[in-house]
Amino acid sequence: MSVLFPMLGEVQKQSNIASSEKVDTGEHILIHHTRNTAQKQWAETQVLTLSGVSRVFHSRFQLLTTVGDFNRSWAALLDYITDFALTRSHEVSVAALKSFQEVVSAAGRWAEGAESGSALYRRVWAHAWAAWGNVAAHAPHASHARHAPGNYTDSSIDDGQYRKLSENIIHTKICSEKPS
Repeated sequence: MSVLFPMLGEVQKQSNIASSEKVDTGEHILIHHTRNTAQKQWAETQVLTLSGVSRVFHSRFQLLTTVGDFNRSWAALLDYITDFALTRSHEVSVAALKSFQEVVSAAGRWAEGAESGSALYRRVWAHAWAAWGNVAAHAPHASHARHAPGNYTDSSIDDGQYRKLSENIIHTKICSEKPS
């Protein structure tokens, strides 16, 4: 964890300050138009980094819950996912939503064997719902808000993506609370 979160933080910082000016490639280097600015290249780095960290949580969730600073790590991951979901980059937003679904599904699998009344169980779901609430509260849901000129605070989450992911998250949560 001591490597993953500083790495995510640095990628986020560099993404925020990256230039949107086209990269001068010179004569011998070809760069596809989808990656022709530093900002677009950092967006791809955000996607790869967040996906990788989320994959660690997805594949090792049960083991990670036994680590002493799990609560802090879980909250930090969800904070990064929230921040990335609310970015203006559609590519990063979608990747963040997929990462959220991936880690929540891992939490759901873990919850099937966990004691539903335990403090850890409650904190895992409280953090997940808080993160999802933050995404819902700050994501625009009216098409005119998303396309307002000069509106740089809007994320690029669309209603269909949000609705589909909401259904999956609610299903995961309900399935994890089935009575034994």
